[in-house]
Amino acid sequence: MSSQSRISIDKDVDWFIGYHTLFMRDSETQIIIPVETLDAMTDDEIGKHVKNLIPYAEWFHASCYLDWILDNGLPYPEEYSEDVEKALSVLENHNDQHSQSQRDRILDYLRKKEERSNNKKEAKSKRNKMQSRYKELFYEVGNRDGFHCQNCGADIKLTIDHKQPLINGGDNELSNLQILCKSCNSKKGAR
Repeated sequence: MSSQSRISIDKDVDWFIGYHTLFMRDSETQIIIPVETLDAMTDDEIGKHVKNLIPYAEWFHASCYLDWILDNGLPYPEEYSEDVEKALSVLENHNDQHSQSQRDRILDYLRKKEERSNNKKEAKSKRNKMQSRYKELFYEVGNRDGFHCQNCGADIKLTIDHKQPLINGGDNELSNLQILCKSCNSKKGAR
């Protein structure tokens, strides 16, 4: 993956900010200077321009990194938290609309990721509680709805299904339970 951004440092001189990497987390942002522009500049001018581009290079890297996260997701957010915090901090120092929008999107993404992780833990606990009463619940729901799949009507390979999945905040109350055949239940997934 690579990306670059053109920066005009004088009316006829363009330099670039860019990176090239296979793994965004390990990328290094670079200031790319076309050699032909250097002959007409003093060392002090070159140094001044490079120094002026450093904040933009940091912003560019943070912006690309967060875009990468939004496009690819973070399988293990805790491993990346320090990198994400640093990138968010860089964006916070830029008060332009793009930075604010991107910052809001990544914070929303991280909030949802954390919420989903918490829901998984809670769902596992609820599932374990239901398993200890599975036969009792199966007969209660079956007596209420008839011992057939509520979706296709099958009367074999029946199982209890949560109408609102546990992972999405559902519970083990009878009103949230229904009988489905294993085939319909597996097609439903966490919807």
